[in-house]
Amino acid sequence: FPGSIQSIGTGAFRGCSCLTEIRIPDGVTTIQARAFSGCEMLCSVVLSSNTKYIGESAFEGCVRLSDIAFENFAFIGNRAFYGCVDLADVVFSDVIESIGSYAFAGCTGLTDITIPKSMQNIGLGAFANCTSLTGIVLPFTGATADGKSSTHFGYIFGASSYSYNGNYIPGSLKKIVITGTRIGDYAFYRYEGLTDFTIPDNIESIGSHAFDGCTGLTIFTIPNSVKNIELGAFANCTSLTSITLPFVGATADSTDKTHFGYIFGASGYSDNSKYIPTSLKKVVLTGGTSIDDFAFYGCSRLTSIIFSNSITSIGQRLFIGCSGLTSIAVEKGNSKYHSVNNCVIETETKTLILGCKNSVLPTDGSLTSIGNYAFEDCAGLTSVTIPGGVTGIGEYAFYGCS
Repeated sequence: FPGSIQSIGTGAFRGCSCLTEIRIPDGVTTIQARAFSGCEMLCSVVLSSNTKYIGESAFEGCVRLSDIAFENFAFIGNRAFYGCVDLADVVFSDVIESIGSYAFAGCTGLTDITIPKSMQNIGLGAFANCTSLTGIVLPFTGATADGKSSTHFGYIFGASSYSYNGNYIPGSLKKIVITGTRIGDYAFYRYEGLTDFTIPDNIESIGSHAFDGCTGLTIFTIPNSVKNIELGAFANCTSLTSITLPFVGATADSTDKTHFGYIFGASGYSDNSKYIPTSLKKVVLTGGTSIDDFAFYGCSRLTSIIFSNSITSIGQRLFIGCSGLTSIAVEKGNSKYHSVNNCVIETETKTLILGCKNSVLPTDGSLTSIGNYAFEDCAGLTSVTIPGGVTGIGEYAFYGCS
């Protein structure tokens, strides 16, 4: 090409079946629609570092294209590389902002994709039918970085609605990494193929119903970087057996919706038992400063709860209806509470504030009173030995211990 060229026009080389290699000169900033579409023998393309725009269907149907450097693209149009089945390696630069609909659809040679944080929008089905894809790194779920529309993960694979996530996300996909700060509403809704997902420390919020219906999840950990979790984020996760999370309820500051069932879809604590998965047995809290009254109300299937060393306030009547609870503990290093023999004790006052059916009261002098509601509704408690050093038993301490 002569050095004076700035653009390769619409359909310029369309259907040139003998074209095998092309080098784009430095002056070219734009490759227009269908410029090289149907060039079935084209194997290698060397683009100028100044090329910013790749038009619609520019390389569609270039089935032997395997080598192309995506250096400084800012915009990749709809269907730009549709059906480029030999394209195995796509590396985007940190200036890219937009990928069009079905831009890489049918690129069955792709195995790993990393999309930089500069990305602002990804079109519907941009990576549809990429059936060999095993890993993807991207800054957001859905269509746009601002999270204002189509926030479900399946959108970039062709799912027009979050209800169809499971039908479009490739079954080959094993690793998903979100590099932004939020996992959007309905992001992985009914994605039953999701069996292992690590939330990185950059995530600050999890949207409503983000993991609703992810029945493949069994163990889940939410990092302390997360400050709010919206209603039903983990609804219908019916195989979940253990969850580790930084707080109970909606927010880390415990100012709103402070019951455990909120993240499973319960609008109030009295509905905890209707929404928390019956499979869930273990809860580990790694952060937060307070747990409100009735937080675990009706969680009859839970067997183990561990409180973080940052907790400084534990409400009353936490375990009403928690008939299956056999183990409670406080993480070492807590300045206000400690645990021994499945008893949670306020260290300074030497008051037992929480117990369960397997509690054994300490006899080492660390306990002098049993607090209000400490064993309330502990239906499985059959016997308890109260040490001689205990001088007070609070109201309703053993109420409902049938």
